[in-house]
Amino acid sequence: MDRRSRLASIAAATFIALGTLSQLAVAGPKDAAAKKADQDAMNNDFLMADFPKAEQDLQKAVALCGPSGCTPKLKAQILVHLGIVQVNAGKASDAEATFVEAIKLDSSVSPEKDFTTPDIDKVFENAKAKAGGGGTGPSEPTEPSGTGGGNEPSSEELSHEAVPEQMINTPVPVFVTVPEGMTVNKVIVMYKPFGGSWKKLELRKMRGGWGNNIPCEDVTTTGDLKYYVKALDASGDQIAGLGSTNKPYVTKIKNQLDGDPPHMPNTPPPAQCAAKEDCPPGFPGCSAGGKRGDKGWGSSCDETRECQSGLVCKGGVCEEGEDEGGGGGSASSGPAKKNWVGLYGDFDLALVSGSDVCGVDSQKNNGYACFIRDANPYGDFVGQQYHGNPIASGNGNAIAGGLAPATARILAGFDRLLGANFMLGARAGWAFRGGPQPDGGNKFLPFHLEVRASYWFGKSPFSRVGFRPFVFLGGGMAQVDTRVDVSVREQDNCGTTGCYVRAGNAPDAPTIQINPQTQTVSAWRKSGQSFAGLGGGVMYAISPSGGIVADLKISQMFPTSGTVISPELGYALGF
Repeated sequence: MDRRSRLASIAAATFIALGTLSQLAVAGPKDAAAKKADQDAMNNDFLMADFPKAEQDLQKAVALCGPSGCTPKLKAQILVHLGIVQVNAGKASDAEATFVEAIKLDSSVSPEKDFTTPDIDKVFENAKAKAGGGGTGPSEPTEPSGTGGGNEPSSEELSHEAVPEQMINTPVPVFVTVPEGMTVNKVIVMYKPFGGSWKKLELRKMRGGWGNNIPCEDVTTTGDLKYYVKALDASGDQIAGLGSTNKPYVTKIKNQLDGDPPHMPNTPPPAQCAAKEDCPPGFPGCSAGGKRGDKGWGSSCDETRECQSGLVCKGGVCEEGEDEGGGGGSASSGPAKKNWVGLYGDFDLALVSGSDVCGVDSQKNNGYACFIRDANPYGDFVGQQYHGNPIASGNGNAIAGGLAPATARILAGFDRLLGANFMLGARAGWAFRGGPQPDGGNKFLPFHLEVRASYWFGKSPFSRVGFRPFVFLGGGMAQVDTRVDVSVREQDNCGTTGCYVRAGNAPDAPTIQINPQTQTVSAWRKSGQSFAGLGGGVMYAISPSGGIVADLKISQMFPTSGTVISPELGYALGF
């Protein structure tokens, strides 16, 4: 090699060495620590929508850089991330100032595409105008600082069938399978609606894996829905994942699908939600008015409005289904249960009145039976039927009229829903508080048997929680006994020996009882043993398949006439 060639080689080697040294010198002493803090804030706090924590951590990263601890390029990128967080936190003016500072450090800096929204773009453009073209940083395009795309957990540990497309205004089902042996505490989907910012959706453990629906409110326009999956352990650390912010799954939101609608295993496809502009408040077929809750698939619920958009409350659990509307607590909550069983308690109040109620004719023909209540000086005849000869009126022996407590009963019922509003059913049970058996008469009938037909008001009342009013007709077999204490006075002068009641007219006939001149007896009005009635009431459905029932029935008893009002309270369960 000649002298000229050796000089050229030395010059080239020197140039390369100086270039290497200059690259090493470019890195700031705080770059590594600041970059890690930036990645933690964006990968964890920001994507979990914990904006105050993300802002605090990014401000610490900026402070860590200081005036010269980081390269201008890295510090500018951290400041951009801080501005993105501030926009999402509703601090647009703070974000604009942060963006201005970033642009002055590096004129080429800009928010990464995956984080941009119309609001962020607007604030950043205002900042560029105020910065006047920026500072003296590098002019080449900046790379993302690793906010979700770098060291991703292996996707081989989780299984997920991507959702390629979905109809507009229709929940997007996401289902993830976790392999046996992997201990997972939570599975989270981070998703970004078209034109929106990243949001978090927690999947629910279900048969075969973890699943949930990205709600209707985030698929109200056509475009790309991006998402990725994170599996977390009990301490909140990510142990597996699918996709990332840089390489997300993409679901095309369309007006018309090219293939079959997506669905989770063993679950029908989610129903399309009604568009807000097509849903006047309270209009049939529209979802309940007001803001929807944040409960996801599988969460316990009392009302549909507690569940996320696209879900309805079925059997006390948020699930897929159509919301048939109403509003408020009466929102549709699932398919109607056809068969209903219940347990009820009735308390009878009888309308009673009459004169000479304890007379011989009244006890024989008018449904009254009077019984001696107290012992007297002539003997203990308590519990015997009164067979005296009372004065008909003016001295007691009468019931003025009104409602009096009567029998009580426990009933079990079965009802079958016919169509959407009609029910046909039966009640059977046992009555209590019946009166004693009259001499020569029948014992109290404790059995209650009833058939009942009812009409329930409203659109699909058995698909809703809340109040379900109804009216009904019924009839069957029952007896109602009513006790009223009355005073009786004997027509005869009983003297000091009492008035004797004998088994016959002969003077030496056996004595049945001896009555004082006046006494108080228990008059029992025995009505029935058949009835027909009507009434109305309301069920408060705690869930679509169960609720508290209260009603009021008015019955006419026969052949022994009587009018009875019966409040009823119970609980019914549908299946």
